[in-house]
Amino acid sequence: LAEDYIPPSVQEPPQQQQQQPAGVMRSADQYLAWRAHVAPNELRPAEAPTRAAAPAAGGAIATAATVAPATAPSSAAPPSRRRLKPTVLDQDEDAGAWVEALQRCQDPDLALPDLSLLPGRFDMQVLSQLDTGVGEEGLVWLCRGDLQEPRQIDFSMAAQCIEEAHGGTGGVQVAVHSLHGRRERIKRPAPNQDNFSITCVSEGTAFYLVCDGFGPLGQLASFRVAQSLPGLLLERLEGAEPGESKEQLLTAAFKLANSDLVSFAAQHGLDLSCSGTTASCALRTGDDVLVGWLGDARVLVATVAGDFAGIDLFAEPHVPGGAAERQRLEKLGATIQQVASREGGSGAADRITVPGAEDAPGLAVSRALGICSAATAGVVGQPSLAKTTFASAPGLVLLGSGGLCEFLGEGAAVVDVLLKQGQLQRQGPRQALPCLCRRAQDLWRASDPGAGSDDITGILLHWAPPAAEQAAAGGAAGLGDAPTRPSGAPSPPLAVGA
Repeated sequence: LAEDYIPPSVQEPPQQQQQQPAGVMRSADQYLAWRAHVAPNELRPAEAPTRAAAPAAGGAIATAATVAPATAPSSAAPPSRRRLKPTVLDQDEDAGAWVEALQRCQDPDLALPDLSLLPGRFDMQVLSQLDTGVGEEGLVWLCRGDLQEPRQIDFSMAAQCIEEAHGGTGGVQVAVHSLHGRRERIKRPAPNQDNFSITCVSEGTAFYLVCDGFGPLGQLASFRVAQSLPGLLLERLEGAEPGESKEQLLTAAFKLANSDLVSFAAQHGLDLSCSGTTASCALRTGDDVLVGWLGDARVLVATVAGDFAGIDLFAEPHVPGGAAERQRLEKLGATIQQVASREGGSGAADRITVPGAEDAPGLAVSRALGICSAATAGVVGQPSLAKTTFASAPGLVLLGSGGLCEFLGEGAAVVDVLLKQGQLQRQGPRQALPCLCRRAQDLWRASDPGAGSDDITGILLHWAPPAAEQAAAGGAAGLGDAPTRPSGAPSPPLAVGA
């Protein structure tokens, strides 16, 4: 959170104040200059909105103004990118540890949902099923207040439950999709280490979470956090003290979820020295959304109104190669080296050398939950946050695991797939999100046919434009069309905090 920013006391001429949009406060230039110095990678210059800035509750910064249309994505094939994962390079001699970890996942105490982690008051939770290497894929857990035990359902039934919990098709539309990766060169079991949850407290309040596990016990770490983080946040949200902001509550919930994960591992004899999870999440209260991301999990926020489509935020991953994260790590004495991946991809990725495991390839993310051995190397569990509203402009929020956006390039290309190939405006997120996930998987395989692909999971929230406007637009606009923003459709306010 940007708690160390104190807006200067600047008195502006009355006529200038009258020209500002309602609800917007002063000091945009000073704040943006400060953020460029403190956290240059939070918003890229090409995507940074030229907005007037104002401190929001809890010290975060709220902003509002017009976002320029994004440029058209290149039609050329995307370049082969450096792999952000696996966290530890996979070697044949390590296969035994992975097999043993997969066997531990079949323990009912680990594989079944922990009902004690549910919030005290909620309507429904859809939770991914832990991949144990046995049993049927494509099933999820449904938890409801009127059910004594969680129930296993398939994805289509889960989609119906999610739709009903969000007021049918009239309000925000929500979809979730997950694809199991394939690692062709690895001679060991490779479970899907992504997990997710959608927890609805009421029709107007819900928490959405994607967790991307890594290491031998990555699927257990992500499954635990997918359960613990919603309850820890929503319980504190209901009992919040006066003056406590949602940003502070979400940051605290991440810290508590990390403590819970470490305690859970100790209770069950799980070694998290080389395992953990990253995460991306969104707390929705009506049309207001607070998003957070940790590690290489990603968040994308875009305004989509008629023929206009513009990127409001495409979150920078927390990786040791990022300028701000590298500076933070080096100040703490962390050792960063480039290591080539044997699993696939090209080039080398920056990795953090973990104390006590100097011979291992190192950690590819600089923020994560779990990964106990990396705490002294500067790896932290504090998320970056941003908030926005869709009260006056339709758009979307995409939460993704690390595998979703790696080969899709910039946010413009991601939204372009959703709008054009996925037909988001006409068919809705249940059609568009699987299309995006399949496209991401195809790009993985094309980058190195022998390497396979990472696990890919996403949750998509879509605020559709009015029916008349959508019909007039034809529902097929994309970022490549580079239209101008229509009058009367201001971009949603955005707040960013590290």
